Amino acid sequence: MRGPWFDAAQAYRRRHNPDAILGQWMEPPLASSKVLHKAVRRADYLRRLKQVDFILSIGDRAHAYYRGCNQNTHFVPYGEDLSVCLAATLPKPRTGKTKFLFSGGLHPRHNFPLIMESFRRLLAARGPCFEFVISGSGPEQSVIDEAVSATPALAAVIRFDREFAQWSDRLRPFVECDVLIYPTQHAGWGLVVPEAMAAGMLVISSRKAESARFLINHEQNGLQVEESVESFLAAITRAIDDPEFVERMGRAARDTSIRGHAPHVAERLMDVIRIATGGRF
Repeated sequence: MRGPWFDAAQAYRRRHNPDAILGQWMEPPLASSKVLHKAVRRADYLRRLKQVDFILSIGDRAHAYYRGCNQNTHFVPYGEDLSVCLAATLPKPRTGKTKFLFSGGLHPRHNFPLIMESFRRLLAARGPCFEFVISGSGPEQSVIDEAVSATPALAAVIRFDREFAQWSDRLRPFVECDVLIYPTQHAGWGLVVPEAMAAGMLVISSRKAESARFLINHEQNGLQVEESVESFLAAITRAIDDPEFVERMGRAARDTSIRGHAPHVAERLMDVIRIATGGRF
């Protein structure tokens, strides 16, 4: 919305083609608790987004926010090729250990203190009947290291899988694991959610991930939890205790994941573009 691309598009319209149609495809704004910052940002968005012809919003919260800036706003999610995950065999073989996965950057917004404390309590209550696979890197590695230092037994249930020769290799842990954990504070979309659902995983997510808000119906094809140790711990404990529930949610999740598959989203994109441009495209 800001920067050289937006400025170049506006300059092109002014100088060369005033009839050119300009649209934006946008995630929701980052959360902010500062009243002045939110007010100034809103005023800036209103000014800028009135200059474009349409907006494609990524997620229901983005749609609600941007529709207040420009009425010609439509919901189009991200899409990706989910074929590798969709090809995974279901039900997944039971190994005697529930395999939990976190995939993505190890950033503060993903609530790693909550995650590590929950797994510490789970280990204390149930023993090493699970595995926690971490597929990612980032500054919150220090939180993981500190948790293992404080509770050395955690080292036996944590495994890292983050060396990939090609892009599709990063989907390997989705195929192998049973449960994706994603108790994030903010995700503009969250590609890992449809990937996990396509792979037949139970997804345990907060409602702060736009993809989870779009795809997950609580208790029907996944679980939505609060950002608290108590809520998250109850969900991962349930996954340990009820493998049939995990498998049932995984099958339902795969059916839903088609809504995030690239061919499906491409059709939605074309339909929305026709509507947003009054049939010009």
